Amino acid sequence: MKRSDVDTLHHDGMISEAQHAAIVARYALDAPGGSRLGGIFAMIGAAIAIAGVALVISANWAAIPRLVKIAAAVVLLIALHAGGWSVRTRNYPRIAAALHIAGSVMFLLCIALLGQVYNLSSRPPNAILLWTLGIAALPWLLQSRAQFVLLLVAAMVWLLMEADTTDSWFYLQGDFGFFAPVVWAWIGALLLAVAMLLRVLSAGSRALRFDTTAEWWGLALLGVALLICVAGYNAAGIGRFEKSHAHWMNYAPFWMSVLAVGIAAAFSFMSRVPDTADASAHGTLLRAAWAALLVAAVLLPWWIALSPYVFHAERWQRGTPLTWGASALLLALSLVQIQRGVARGSRALVNLGLAFVALNIAVAYAQLFGSMMNTGITFVVTGVLLVLLSWFLERWRRRLTARMNAATAGSRMTEANHV
Repeated sequence: MKRSDVDTLHHDGMISEAQHAAIVARYALDAPGGSRLGGIFAMIGAAIAIAGVALVISANWAAIPRLVKIAAAVVLLIALHAGGWSVRTRNYPRIAAALHIAGSVMFLLCIALLGQVYNLSSRPPNAILLWTLGIAALPWLLQSRAQFVLLLVAAMVWLLMEADTTDSWFYLQGDFGFFAPVVWAWIGALLLAVAMLLRVLSAGSRALRFDTTAEWWGLALLGVALLICVAGYNAAGIGRFEKSHAHWMNYAPFWMSVLAVGIAAAFSFMSRVPDTADASAHGTLLRAAWAALLVAAVLLPWWIALSPYVFHAERWQRGTPLTWGASALLLALSLVQIQRGVARGSRALVNLGLAFVALNIAVAYAQLFGSMMNTGITFVVTGVLLVLLSWFLERWRRRLTARMNAATAGSRMTEANHV
């Protein structure tokens, strides 16, 4: 919400002077430092400053004593967070967020420095885990969505590194590229479970919209996993590793996937939060369909990765029943997600669903007509279809956004009338 929008409503006589003042005070529209440009410059400046410090230290690395290196890194870490806190108290939230993000990244650099100085680099995933645990409380302490996104990124990097480390419980015993759909589906299921738990158990997390952020990332990773399956799955790896469905019990990620998607599906079905508060038969059916789609989206990549019937197939399988099944599942998941996004007034969920609808159609079209791509007429037809598709999707997106804006404006007017 912008101050200019509220001023326009007041100027047009749609809200009174008292309502205007109440809205401005409630949403801190008079607060300085709200410019996104200032936040962007602050983030860039913090990154340049850290890079400059790293270059200065590296240029004189051999001449600097160990304790001086460590002390300088710790002092810079403290200075960044202290500066962020000081700026935050003066009501410059974006600049404060940039300094705190720089401080969190500096913590990772401190860990790397300690590992380099004392030769503690035998297992890199441990460093990422330590970093993740070190910044785990900051999103709630600082009430920062940017810190929460950084925490999600740190956790995902750690899980990816563990999945590719031979002595890890999460090791998938094979080619990482072959297991890519499984990895993204597994991490996506974990993020969805985190989102549902935050939504149900933590009012503070709901107020800060951490639950919707984790849900968006989880759905994005599930969509990526299914899109890889639509594009074609690696069948040669199945014969090479001689795996079958019976080998699922050997993988900790599989059981974590089942547990996580089970939690997400259960809470999605039983939820009575505003986006799923419809207690009618239609609402119950929609929640049940959404829960079933989440479970299928996680389990299908595992089925493909360990399916035993393609031992002698070529490396990449395209246009098979499994790829078309993945395409249909991705389309259904995206459409129901769009509906939920409209019900919740979430542009992020709507745009994400529309993006995967477009990508799914484009990849499926390429699969169907790949043999004719060498002719010029096919390029012409493809280009026209893509242009029409983009026009249709953008028109659909604008209509949905207009509906959400109208619903939001109506609810805000109702709140203002009660002020």
